Amino acid sequence: MKSVKRTIVLSFLVFGLLCPMANAEEGKPAKNWEWNLAPYLWMVTLDGEIGIAGITQPVRIEFDQIFDRLKAALLLHFEGLYKKKWGFLVDISYLNIGDQGTTRIGTFDVDFKDVIAEFGGIYRFYEKGPHIFEGLGGIRYMDMDTEVTITSRIPFLPSSVESSQSWWDPIVGVRYKWQMSKKWRLSLRGDMGVGFGAGDTSDSTWNALGLVYFRPWKHVGFAGGYKALAQDYETGTGINTFKYDMVLHGPVLAVNFTW
Repeated sequence: MKSVKRTIVLSFLVFGLLCPMANAEEGKPAKNWEWNLAPYLWMVTLDGEIGIAGITQPVRIEFDQIFDRLKAALLLHFEGLYKKKWGFLVDISYLNIGDQGTTRIGTFDVDFKDVIAEFGGIYRFYEKGPHIFEGLGGIRYMDMDTEVTITSRIPFLPSSVESSQSWWDPIVGVRYKWQMSKKWRLSLRGDMGVGFGAGDTSDSTWNALGLVYFRPWKHVGFAGGYKALAQDYETGTGINTFKYDMVLHGPVLAVNFTW
């Protein structure tokens, strides 16, 4: 949990440092920067499998079950754009979820704490009328504490196994924006990992996000859409093997603050 706390604290420090720096031009608030802060709710379904110490267990938690099994959540997106050309983004997702089920060898409980943090740059390479294309590049950090408890019918099997893993994935992607009207906007984003298992990276990972924005007021709006994140990561051998092959997907709702 210390690494989880460090990740969240570091992210908020980044927010705090970047905002004053961006507005410190000749002692006056800079008008060249555009800011966007969006706390959001990701109504996520987990679909995949987790393997620890040679024990691989399918995990399927539906959206309608998530609130019964969700113990804690923090989800926040922040970005800034300078002179409508260059920018940065930070996205933090923290989930603490448990699951239960039955296998041929007995019953199991899975409890995992999951931090996903994205740090990236933005480059707006095309803008014409209501259509905008932006290139994205950065890193996605994953920190996971997992515990599997098994009530086994086989005496020699361990009753509980734990694993703490973290890894970094370099990512590249593109984002498309369409300003449909003064109050309505469509945003589509896609990215993929380019580590391909080299070093301590996922064998494969991709992310897709589609949002519709409605801004009834100058600085406050709302967004809704769908997000999917897939990660396939494996490390170690034998009893030290850790495997995480999961797709997190579901509807997204956000409150969007701009200034």
